[in-house]
Amino acid sequence: MVSLDDVKSTNSKLAIPNLVAVFAGATAGIGSFTLLHFAEHAIRPKIYFLGRSQEQADLLTKQLKEKNAEGEYIFVKADLSSIKNVDQACEKIRQQEESINILLMSQGALKLGTTEEGLPHVTAVAIMGRLRMAQNLLPLLRKGQSLRRVVSVMAGGKEGKLYLDDIPARRVNPAHGREHAATTMTLGLEGLARQAPEVSFVHSFPGPVMTNLIRKESGLMLRPLKYLFQWRYRNSWIGPEETGERHTFLCVSAQFPPKDGDDALGVPLEGKLEVVKGSDGVQGSGVYIVDERSEVCSNSFNSLAKYRDVGAVDKVWQGLDTEFKRILG
Repeated sequence: MVSLDDVKSTNSKLAIPNLVAVFAGATAGIGSFTLLHFAEHAIRPKIYFLGRSQEQADLLTKQLKEKNAEGEYIFVKADLSSIKNVDQACEKIRQQEESINILLMSQGALKLGTTEEGLPHVTAVAIMGRLRMAQNLLPLLRKGQSLRRVVSVMAGGKEGKLYLDDIPARRVNPAHGREHAATTMTLGLEGLARQAPEVSFVHSFPGPVMTNLIRKESGLMLRPLKYLFQWRYRNSWIGPEETGERHTFLCVSAQFPPKDGDDALGVPLEGKLEVVKGSDGVQGSGVYIVDERSEVCSNSFNSLAKYRDVGAVDKVWQGLDTEFKRILG
């Protein structure tokens, strides 16, 4: 485990000025916790944060200015369950910026049914929308100076069974839903890393954090799960401060370097911290899966290797691109 003291010490040494960051799904939950802590540590950051609620965004902007009055905070209102909306939000950012340093994605909610674009709601937001956003913003990330990183907060380390013939998970057995989603995300990030080895990618599992993952619109069938989670993890919740600091650490620490490019390592390592193994088991290979204590999840290496050996990285992106073309024309 990476101690919280080491995490905070690393974050406090973030000395790269004028970082440009994009936080998706940041008006509540883990995204907002991380955004506030990142803003507190950063020097004159420019931060785009995406979400649905203008009211929440206004409140968050006030908090951000209290944390760091020298930062610039730009809200992009978007319903990220729509691939078309994801493209539009990314286009707004591309019109304003030539480069980006950090993309953190935490959008998602447990909601039954399908979107207007014909995708299961959960995977539309948490998988397909995220990978589409990372794909769209990759050219800007490749141009970032001093730091180039993508962090997806979801289910790193929970990889397992993958349904290659059903990437959107329309018919996936619910018992394997998380494994399928986690594997799709990690292999999807590996595909992006092949295109941009100078960018690093982190897929994290946040652990039991009290968020609004299950909302009123999730439906009556899912609401009992909210109370089940609260009871099950009543003695082990990870608080907003710790999850915010740990995910800021994932955004900035040199523990997670790109495969290529010594100019984008982030905050230098100190003490016992060292460059960690990537999702392929190779130290510093550019794509990393970590748990709620910022430790690498080596338990997933074998299952990922099995799928990688049969060309699953390309097949995942073929499945994604098929859906993107269907939706976008």
